[in-house]
Amino acid sequence: MKVLSLETSTHQGSLAVWQDGTFLYSEKFQQPRGRGNTLLRVLEQVVKKFGSMDRIAVGTGPGSYNGIRAAIAAAEGLRIAWKVSVLGIPSVLAVPSAGKQYAVVGDARGGTLFFGSIEGENLKELVLLPCEEFKHRLEAWQGPAYTAAAIPEFPHLILQAPTAEKLAILAATRPNLAETPTPLYLKPPYITQPSIRSGRGAQK
Repeated sequence: MKVLSLETSTHQGSLAVWQDGTFLYSEKFQQPRGRGNTLLRVLEQVVKKFGSMDRIAVGTGPGSYNGIRAAIAAAEGLRIAWKVSVLGIPSVLAVPSAGKQYAVVGDARGGTLFFGSIEGENLKELVLLPCEEFKHRLEAWQGPAYTAAAIPEFPHLILQAPTAEKLAILAATRPNLAETPTPLYLKPPYITQPSIRSGRGAQK
């Protein structure tokens, strides 16, 4: 089985091609504000080199709204072209860890942080917490805790972003799903509305 995996939930995107226990390709790239330009450029090169895949995996977050949506849209386009399945997997499960039990956390802005606990390959809990409650939860946590971006208030967190390599390994052992992947949001995405300028024909 040949698996293409896309992980773009953080500032560090990645893409991998896995086949029968071996990585044929793996690349990490920076994606400021989740822009999908680099993802599409790398994806085009991979498709030209390796052709169609048997399965596609995409990280569903939580994380960058733009990054996650771009990856899902690209995966859906390839699914239609190749007639294969697309698996959506929470990005917090794609953080490499030597431990069987670990936490993945992140700044969700607006005075809140998310806390996800993972056991084996299963997401046990994913919650959005105010800063003080998050601090207490982190102090009580017994295992390692990872974050894709440094949080100054919590300098002891381990810096590690989710990777497409881990995502591909997870996808290779999971059953096909019929539904389209959806982003994993902990709160409604913030969308900037266009400003309405005054003048002839403008609405007020």
